[in-house]
Amino acid sequence: MSAAPLRLIRGQGSSSRPRLELVTTNPRSSRFALILLIIAALGVFGVVSVGAMTAEAAVDVRGLETDVDGLKQRYELLTADVAELESPDRIRMVAVEQLGMVEADDPQFVVVDGNGRFALHDPVMDGQVDNGFTDKVKQVLATQP
Repeated sequence: MSAAPLRLIRGQGSSSRPRLELVTTNPRSSRFALILLIIAALGVFGVVSVGAMTAEAAVDVRGLETDVDGLKQRYELLTADVAELESPDRIRMVAVEQLGMVEADDPQFVVVDGNGRFALHDPVMDGQVDNGFTDKVKQVLATQP
């Protein structure tokens, strides 16, 4: 046989009882392992929490971007509506049809100079000013509170 006798493996003169020793755990190492486990668990929890908050913020950002796009479109539509309402042709049409206004046959223009004086200018543009108009306006303004 090629197997060594049991006596040689155990050694000469050894008793039949094996040499087993009770290994006790070091209280420090078990506390250290517990602390490391708690720190690792808190770290994983923190990373997952930050990831969840980031995902929530991304959803909020997408919602706000959608709102901004909708408001931009609405602003463009309102700007187009304002441009249409302010057009001279529309103003003329409303003045004539709804307000009953008519265009003047002989339009006159009031010009205010830098000193707060105004006068009725001649439509011929010969540079002459009708001071009588200024006097009439002064009288009207003087009687008002």
